[in-house]
Amino acid sequence: MKRHPDLTVRKPEPTSIGRMSAFNRHNVEQFYSNVYRVLCDLKLEPHQVWNCEETGVTTVQVPERVIAGRDEKQVAAVTSAERGTLVTMCNAVNACSISVPPFYIFPRVHFKEVFLRNSIPSASGAAHQSGWMVESTFIEWFKHFLKHVKPSTDQPVMLLLDNLETHLSLEFIDMAKENGVTVVTFSPHTSHKLQPLDISVYGPFKRLYNREIDSWLATNGGKTVSIYELAELSGKAWSKAATSANIISGFASAGIHPFQPDKWTDDDFCLAQVTDRPNPQSCEDVTGTSAAIEPSTVAGRLVPDVAVSDEAPSTSTADTHAQDNSASATDPPQPAPLDHSGAVDSPSITDNTRSQQSSVEL
Repeated sequence: MKRHPDLTVRKPEPTSIGRMSAFNRHNVEQFYSNVYRVLCDLKLEPHQVWNCEETGVTTVQVPERVIAGRDEKQVAAVTSAERGTLVTMCNAVNACSISVPPFYIFPRVHFKEVFLRNSIPSASGAAHQSGWMVESTFIEWFKHFLKHVKPSTDQPVMLLLDNLETHLSLEFIDMAKENGVTVVTFSPHTSHKLQPLDISVYGPFKRLYNREIDSWLATNGGKTVSIYELAELSGKAWSKAATSANIISGFASAGIHPFQPDKWTDDDFCLAQVTDRPNPQSCEDVTGTSAAIEPSTVAGRLVPDVAVSDEAPSTSTADTHAQDNSASATDPPQPAPLDHSGAVDSPSITDNTRSQQSSVEL
């Protein structure tokens, strides 16, 4: 590496095959086309462009790097427990760096105000047995969003969110339409590149949240973190992470504000090339002509139709035998068409009987 100062050893970020294939030029252009149409139709300002996204916070932190001696083989750090309890935290920010107070989903049957002890002012929450965002809890969050943003048909807003089933219930769509909220969704598996909160806010937030738990454990010896402390610890981390610089940088990096739909190059889509497929060949590419061949189903098999004249002359059975006898011995035998009973039929086929001939069982 000393001979190549422009190179360095880095740990790559794990990227699933779904994200590799989904972040392609077609999906990205379609997303920017939807955003541009909404911006032009509603003439929205930066403070009217919002992004919401949920993330998970647990009672067990991920220890950060520490300084240790070179001879130390094992370096340990105190955590709250072996396995933690998950609480979902949903946030919303706009392109002017304004954020809505956090909204929590606690893994309980009934919600209690004590869950929000020492949290950010005006923070709210709900309860669900799984602790995940579902349709009912997302409706509760949307009411929380409407309470603080106060959109209307005269002052519309655009809300960017993930294309999840829990986000697109009929009740939510009706509420959004009544309150002047236009929803634009991201294509699946593209939020790591297009969602402002994922780009520049949630990364610092997770690191600061781990530090807050480390500090709490250091000052509360022998105690463990429970869901009753999560709102306080995550609120402190959110206040430090949701800065104006981080939020504005997220919207700029995603190309949403300032609007830059052409910021992505071919190098950004190179990972999606492994799933590219060639376009299906047309009949013109195969035969060199523009005539299309429509397959017909005969005895469970797909075979091409044969072009037949609409006015084919009818011949008698005697004339047919005479023509067969006068054929050259070197000519290959020609199969005769079959009727529904399997008997030899007249060689002339019209358009009206073609559909009947296609259903013959061999």
